[in-house]
Amino acid sequence: MTSSALDRVLVRIGRPAADWPRRLPIRLARRALHAIAIRPLLHAEVHLDVGGLEDAAALCGPAVIVANHASHLDTPLLLDALPARRRERTGVAVTTDDSFSSSWQAAATAIAFNTFAQVRSGQVPSGRNRTQTPAELLAAGWSVVIYPEGGRSTDGYLGTFELDAAALAIEHRVPVLPVGIRGSFAAMPRGHGWPSRQAGPAGRTRTRISLRFGPAMTAAADESAEAFTERIRTVVAGLIAEDRGTWWQTQRVLKGQTADTAAPGAAATQLEQAEPPPGSWRRIWEQSQSPRAGGRRRRAKIWR
Repeated sequence: MTSSALDRVLVRIGRPAADWPRRLPIRLARRALHAIAIRPLLHAEVHLDVGGLEDAAALCGPAVIVANHASHLDTPLLLDALPARRRERTGVAVTTDDSFSSSWQAAATAIAFNTFAQVRSGQVPSGRNRTQTPAELLAAGWSVVIYPEGGRSTDGYLGTFELDAAALAIEHRVPVLPVGIRGSFAAMPRGHGWPSRQAGPAGRTRTRISLRFGPAMTAAADESAEAFTERIRTVVAGLIAEDRGTWWQTQRVLKGQTADTAAPGAAATQLEQAEPPPGSWRRIWEQSQSPRAGGRRRRAKIWR
């Protein structure tokens, strides 16, 4: 089938029935594909370390799931880490240049991961990526994954968050489930089509990837989308820091404090000043190293 023929098929499927990736036959096929192929392949190539599952399991009803984004591995790993019932009722918003560069990719990712094109304000969806909006999915009781950086990080570091996720959560009065992912850039950055293994004393081993859920967040009654977005970003940054620092250091990041100052936002400012400039060789080099296990969610005992 040629690309133009596939376009006509997708338009025929997508325009009158934009919810085709969420219909029962496709959902059953997706469940089987995940169990038989995707999950075994993921765990054969990378070592996934999941934290905060109790926070994901405690969440009831639809939610906006917000995560940092540095690799094509993020979506399958995040969906794999979700509780099964939520995974089967979760859609993933992706940018049009991320997974919709061709009709084949659009159809394949929609079937495998329940993706849909993330259409921002001022954009008009084309025929092949015309789909249900996140608002329609939330209204139907589905959760939505949004990467608020707007695309994959070019150097693995956490970027600026756009307002889409926070505004959506505020408008529809649903909670936000924050997720911090560390190590996916080292395993498969931009330009790579397969996870790489890391060399070490034991030979080439699977890259460790940490994925941590945080407690659900809700916007305050008078909180703006800008303020809520900044609060979400701080929590996601804390979840990433949680894997590479101590419990106390993570709490300081989350509270915007350091040992020397208690001024709100001081820690985030100092961290940004200490980091190398975006896109520099040092940032790429740091994020290309296989991450080692770091801090824990709960304070370790100080006695033996």
